Amino acid sequence: MDYKKILLSLIMVTIMLTMVLNSTHANTVKSEKTDFRPVDENFKTIKNSKTNFLEYKKLIDAKIEKLVVGLEDNEEVQVTITLAKALNEEEVVRIINDNNLKVHHFILRAIEKDTNQRVTISLSPNKDNLIDKETLNELMEGNNDILKGFIEICAYVPAINLEGLKSNNNIFLVDVSADQHLVNNPKNKFMKGLYWQLEEFEIAN
Repeated sequence: MDYKKILLSLIMVTIMLTMVLNSTHANTVKSEKTDFRPVDENFKTIKNSKTNFLEYKKLIDAKIEKLVVGLEDNEEVQVTITLAKALNEEEVVRIINDNNLKVHHFILRAIEKDTNQRVTISLSPNKDNLIDKETLNELMEGNNDILKGFIEICAYVPAINLEGLKSNNNIFLVDVSADQHLVNNPKNKFMKGLYWQLEEFEIAN
């Protein structure tokens, strides 16, 4: 009896079974994902009441706890960070550096001087600067607005930093709902931030 041939055959069968099982598992995980919707059923309820709004935060915090269990420390997660209050440049840069964020864009709050209406500004980093002050200054000079500060950050963060972000006193919510580990999001769209609702429910500091 040729034991070497038998052993080789067993090894090949084991390898093939492992590949099939891994493929089945991957397909199962993939099939469990739903397509990303910026406004899902849970998100729709947040405008109804302060209670629903805070329940949404609990739901997202629970998502983070589940998500980090299955990720390597350095795996990037797509997040929309709603700040607890409007922050200045120094405060925002500290959050970014402390948590190794790769920023896609910022959302800032300004107030229209004559009407006191809220103004929302979107600002992306340029190739030379994290905060594009030139573009920001041009936007502010062209309007009669008073800049209040940064209110949201859309970025990518290493999984190991998620818990630290969540526990930061200057951060209200780290929303991971758009991340590819949870949903099918081929265009890498970001979740909508919640600072407007923080203001509406008078939660913003």
